[in-house]
Amino acid sequence: MFYFFLNEYRKIGTFILHPVQSRIALMVEVRFSGVNYVGKDFIKGTLWLKEKLFSEKFIRHEFIPPDNHLHYFKIADEFFIDDEFRRYMKMAYDIGCRKHIRENITKNKPVMTKDKIVFVHWNKEEADTLSAPLKEKGFDLFIEHGEGKLTTRKDDAPKAVIISLQRLPSHGYRIAEAYRYTKWGKPIPLIFFDGEKEKVENIRKRMPGEIFTTHKNLVKHLKNILK
Repeated sequence: MFYFFLNEYRKIGTFILHPVQSRIALMVEVRFSGVNYVGKDFIKGTLWLKEKLFSEKFIRHEFIPPDNHLHYFKIADEFFIDDEFRRYMKMAYDIGCRKHIRENITKNKPVMTKDKIVFVHWNKEEADTLSAPLKEKGFDLFIEHGEGKLTTRKDDAPKAVIISLQRLPSHGYRIAEAYRYTKWGKPIPLIFFDGEKEKVENIRKRMPGEIFTTHKNLVKHLKNILK
């Protein structure tokens, strides 16, 4: 069933396979689908979309800020991939090609300035409070608190990305993954701060070599990065 799924996707367009821990991601410019489990006669996987779909084709939905909707499916029969599911596959494939980004360039999307720093925390009021000391020091911040204004594209690349682990650390990890999945995003410094010890250690294992610190030490790390 795994190879049947891949062959059906190859009818839509070309892509690459990228092994990630216990799953296999399908990518063009960015990830758009993945296979999480391969059974004897079935597979479980996901489609990455920018809107929530209401269909019996999906067994679960997960919202990943700022604007990603992960749709889980299980394929145990070749007839599962019908015209309806192919339409969803094509929607996800277009996400992998960043078609939605190109369409949004002409809209009122915020554009990063040369020294812009992304600051991620999943609560607006707390984000404003946590980022205030950095703004007072003169750092140019783009605040993402869950409204979906943050985009990850090459011409919008920030100087650094600060990710709070105080709230929804798994969502923060997803943001980090989005940058690390691209060639241009890999050199961008990622700074994680605060969070519960066990959850922080889990992300540290997945993101070796990144900066993990506390809120009070953010200024020090930013000054080192912007030298």
